[in-house]
Amino acid sequence: FKCTKLTNKAVRYLALNNSMKNIKLSKCNLTDEAANLLSNHENIQSISLRSCGLTDNAAKALALCEKLEYVDLSGCDLTNKTVEYLIRYSLK
Repeated sequence: FKCTKLTNKAVRYLALNNSMKNIKLSKCNLTDEAANLLSNHENIQSISLRSCGLTDNAAKALALCEKLEYVDLSGCDLTNKTVEYLIRYSLK
């Protein structure tokens, strides 16, 4: 099922809670702005935004999360640039 009522507005509030380490928002009605909001989150280790319609720009933003170990963007509108961003900025 798809959670169409959860939007970037909810992510804005989630991004304020720095104690969360794992975030699962798959199949929500999000845009790349959601990834930008979460990219400032200091403690994210795992994030799933599968089938949210995000693009390479979202992956680029998430790659900046210093503690990110797992990301699931399957079902999103991605290209090879996503892999490049994740390898260059995130994977250590």
